[in-house]
Amino acid sequence: MGDHYAALWIPWLLVGTVMGVASLGRARGERAAVRATALAGTLCAIFLVAFDPAHPLHYLHAYYADLGDARRAFGCVPKGASLSTHDEWFSAIAAQRPRATIDRARGVEYLVYAADYPNETYQARVRPAVEAEVARGEYKLVCRYGNVAAYRTADAE
Repeated sequence: MGDHYAALWIPWLLVGTVMGVASLGRARGERAAVRATALAGTLCAIFLVAFDPAHPLHYLHAYYADLGDARRAFGCVPKGASLSTHDEWFSAIAAQRPRATIDRARGVEYLVYAADYPNETYQARVRPAVEAEVARGEYKLVCRYGNVAAYRTADAE
């Protein structure tokens, strides 16, 4: 499903399903409608267990080996400051840090990233941009724990 706005179209799928089952029931009888519904439910359960990207085994693991380092690096950033970080870390801090965003290398007061974060997009796009900002002196290192670093914009000094 993966669509952030599924609430806009899921009700229509449910309405269509109910209409289809009702139509099948009228055309072939209640027993056929019940069998078709049971088969659809079984196929959905198999899909959810075997192929769904939202399956618990896909999401219920740490994306980064040393989350303690990440927590300590976030501790170097004032609560009210704007910051950018990895998408998965953002989802863990967004409620407490309303000025947080994801995958940016400029335009915020702080950057909190792990150099060894296992994400191809980060490694190919964001990490080089962060390194370039630091090399130009736009951001300065505030603290580093393992491979996780927090940087502050040079303008904030």
